[in-house]
Amino acid sequence: MRIGKYKFTLLVIDIVVVMTSYVGAVLERFGRLTPTELAVPLMLAALAVFSFQNNSLYKVNIFLDRSASAVLLIRSMLVLFAAYLALGFISRFTLIAPSRLAFLYFGGNSLVVFGIYRVLLLPSIFGTLSSQGIRKRKVVVIGTGDLAKEFASSVKDDKRLGIDILGFIDDVLPSGTGILNGYKVIGDTLALKSIVRTNSCDELVIAADDVSNTRLMSLMRQAKDTGVAVKVVSSFFKTVGDATITESYTIHPAATITRGLYSPITIFYQRVSDYIAASFGLLILSPLFFLAAVAIKATSRGPVFYRHKRVGKNGKLFDMYKFRSMYSEDREDEKRKKMMVEFINGHSNGNGDGKVVDSSRVTPVGRFLRKTSFDELPQLINVLRGEMSLVGPRPVLPYEFEAMKEWHHEREKILPGCTGFWQVYGRGKTSFDNMVVMDIYMIENMSPWLYVQLMLKTVTVLLLGRGAK
Repeated sequence: MRIGKYKFTLLVIDIVVVMTSYVGAVLERFGRLTPTELAVPLMLAALAVFSFQNNSLYKVNIFLDRSASAVLLIRSMLVLFAAYLALGFISRFTLIAPSRLAFLYFGGNSLVVFGIYRVLLLPSIFGTLSSQGIRKRKVVVIGTGDLAKEFASSVKDDKRLGIDILGFIDDVLPSGTGILNGYKVIGDTLALKSIVRTNSCDELVIAADDVSNTRLMSLMRQAKDTGVAVKVVSSFFKTVGDATITESYTIHPAATITRGLYSPITIFYQRVSDYIAASFGLLILSPLFFLAAVAIKATSRGPVFYRHKRVGKNGKLFDMYKFRSMYSEDREDEKRKKMMVEFINGHSNGNGDGKVVDSSRVTPVGRFLRKTSFDELPQLINVLRGEMSLVGPRPVLPYEFEAMKEWHHEREKILPGCTGFWQVYGRGKTSFDNMVVMDIYMIENMSPWLYVQLMLKTVTVLLLGRGAK
C-alpha cells in the first residue's frame, strides 16, 4: 500500500502529539514517568491514528477544509478520551495515571495542540507549499473526454492541491494532440509504464466516464502495474462517495486504487487475523450456537445447519455453512432463483430494498436469526478452513455467478468474506451493480486499517439490525 509523503508526515506528527500530550500530563501531575508507563501513550497514539483515519482526517479535501477538519477532529478526540477512561476503568487505573487532573491535562494539551496544528496551521502551510511549487505532484490523466477536461481545468485553478498535470493518455488520438489549455496527449496506454518512468510521474488519474465498466477495470489494472499512486475520477464509484467520505479534487470525488487484497503483505495479515478472530469467536459463541441449534430443531423439521455451494476465490466451489432459517424443501427455490437473476440484471430490486429473500419460507426462529445475522456465524468454520475471510465480497451461488456480467467477476479474484463494505455502508438498500462497485472499492483499498474499521462497523450494524431480513 502506497502512503503519500504528506500523509506519512501527518501520521508521525499525530503520534508525537498524542504521546507528548500524555507524557506531559503525567509529568505535570506527578513529576515522574516510569519506562513501563510509556506503553500507554503508544496505545493511545495508535488509537488516535486509527480514529483519524476512520474520520478521513488524512484526506486532502478534509484537512484543507477548516470547518470539516474541526468537526471530525472533535469526533476523533472524543473517541480517544472515551478509550482513555475505558482503559483506566478496566485496568483499575493501574495502567492509566490514577488522576482526574492528569486526564484534564491530557485532554487540554492534545486538544489545544491539534486545534492549532490541524485546524489553524495545516491548511495554510499545505496550501502555501503547494501554490509555491515546493510540494508538487506530477500527474498524468488517462482519458480525454469531458470528465478528464473538467478535472484538469479544476485542479489547474486550485493551486492548493499542488498538482502539475503532465499530459493526457489516449488510445485513439495521436501524441501531440491538443486537449485543453496547452495540455496535450503524450501517449497511449500501451506506453503507460514508459511514460510514467520518463516523466517521473507521481500519480495517475483515470478520468473516464465514456468507457465500459469492463474497460475501466482493465485501465485500473494497467495503471496499478506502473507502481505509482492511482486514483479514479468516475461516476463508477459514485455509490461509494455517497456512502462514505472519499478523497476529492475540488468537485470531483476520487477513489484511491492500491494493491489492496492483491498485496502479499495484506493477504498474510488478513489470514492471520482471520484465523485468530474466528477461533476466538467460535470458542466464545459455542453456548449460543447450542441454544440456536435447540431452537431450530424444536420449531421446524430439518437439519440445524444449511450447507450450500458457493463460488469462492477464482471461481472454485465450496460448501458454505449457515444456521437453517427457512423451512426445508427438497426442490430448488425457483422463485428465489428467478428473483435473484432479475436483480443481477437490474430488472428487479428484490424486496424493494436491494436484498432478495422469499420471506414466505422463513421460519419464526429464522426471522430472529436473520434479523440479528446470527444465521451467518457458522461461516467462521469456513474462515478456519481457508475458504472465506472475515472481510471480503459475499460469495454467490453458482447460478448467480453464471448470470453476472463480465466486470462483476473482478470480485471473485480474492477470498469471499463474512462481511464487507456493502454490509456496512449499503446493506439492504442498493442495486447489485452498486454492491459490486463497493466490493471492488474494498478490494482495491484493503489495508489493516480498513479491515479493522469494517469489522468494528459490522458489529454496530448487527447490533442495530440494519438492513437484515
